[in-house]
Amino acid sequence: ERQKRKEELERISEIAKQAVEEHAREKRHAAAAMKKEKAEMEEMMEMERQHEREENHLRTLEVQKIRVFAKDAVARVEVENKTRAAAMQQDQEERRKFREKEKEQEMRQKKELIKEIQAMVAQALAKSKVPKEFDPTTTSGVGLLEEMSLNEL
Repeated sequence: ERQKRKEELERISEIAKQAVEEHAREKRHAAAAMKKEKAEMEEMMEMERQHEREENHLRTLEVQKIRVFAKDAVARVEVENKTRAAAMQQDQEERRKFREKEKEQEMRQKKELIKEIQAMVAQALAKSKVPKEFDPTTTSGVGLLEEMSLNEL
């Protein structure tokens, strides 16, 4: 019976060792599976980070392009504004010169008219100082219908 017990203990001991070994194997297997899963997760996270970096890089490039485009647009608008301002200034200068020429022409015409009037006044004054010859055969020239000369009366 001792022998049986000893055999039984050895067999139980062997079963326990096998159970411990099986348990250790399962733990190792589970640990390996966990390590593998961890490595896969890390790889996946690294891929996501890489994808995110690429997206950020693309956004950065897009923002840079937009900024360059905005600077170009601002420069274009400034050039257009300067060109428009120069054209407006030139137009205003041309109008001012045209008005000056018109004023000068008007002034010349007025001076010429004044000279003509002065000449007419001088001629009329000179005529008025010369005594008129009396002609009894002429009418007064007022424009009346029954106008008659002194001889006709």
